Amino acid sequence: LPDTGPVKIRLSSSDWRTLIRLTDGYSCSDLNSLAKEAAMGPVRDLDLRGGRNLTPDDVRHIELRDFRQGLDRVKPTVSAESLRAFEHYVR
Repeated sequence: LPDTGPVKIRLSSSDWRTLIRLTDGYSCSDLNSLAKEAAMGPVRDLDLRGGRNLTPDDVRHIELRDFRQGLDRVKPTVSAESLRAFEHYVR
């Protein structure tokens, strides 16, 4: 994706497919939480020692590894059984 704002994301087509596979069963709310968690990855990697002023260029792009790490913290909140019931209901 092109950089269109303050958030910088670097994911290949393969990365997107992997992310889609890894988040199967996640609700929109779960995905929102995961995206916020992944966005913190580059911030956590910043070297804040030394007291120098940081710029947006000092923050690396969000990468698949950030989403993978986020998946350790953000779990799906909707059970597979609930998803099946919803799918049956909307048919």
